[in-house]
Amino acid sequence: MKKISIFLVAILTILPISHNFSTKKGINWMTFEQATKLSESKPKKMLIDVYTDWCGWCKRMDKTTYEDASVIDYVNKNFYAVKLNAESAKTITFNSKSMTEQALSGQVFGVSGYPATVYLDEKSTVIGAVPGYWDASDFYKLNRYIAENIYQKKISFDEYKASVK
Repeated sequence: MKKISIFLVAILTILPISHNFSTKKGINWMTFEQATKLSESKPKKMLIDVYTDWCGWCKRMDKTTYEDASVIDYVNKNFYAVKLNAESAKTITFNSKSMTEQALSGQVFGVSGYPATVYLDEKSTVIGAVPGYWDASDFYKLNRYIAENIYQKKISFDEYKASVK
């Protein structure tokens, strides 16, 4: 009887732990090339997280904002999410031009501080680059502002943010 009790306690302890590991959901990050290819057949805006390996705020955003359930769900439904290393010499193609990730982030997107979030529309036209760390609540609102084309209605993000809860 004692062995059965210990066995049941062990099983009941392990099951919830293994369940948490196997069902952890995150943002569907992909390469720039993968997002571009997918966008050809199923157009969607792109959210590009521009980061560097040494950036503390980038790491914080990865561990907080990008781990938030509402951010994860909204980004996965409305964007192709891309990680772009601003110091990488990896060559990619953007609008039929070959360049490094570093050149794309700095010269094309105009990013000079990290982290930064760049948004592209369904035709890979730059909507804008937003600098800095964002907490989950404001980042969720920012993504809605972009995905739902509210930015095109001449409403500033601050006005929009104040109007939603």
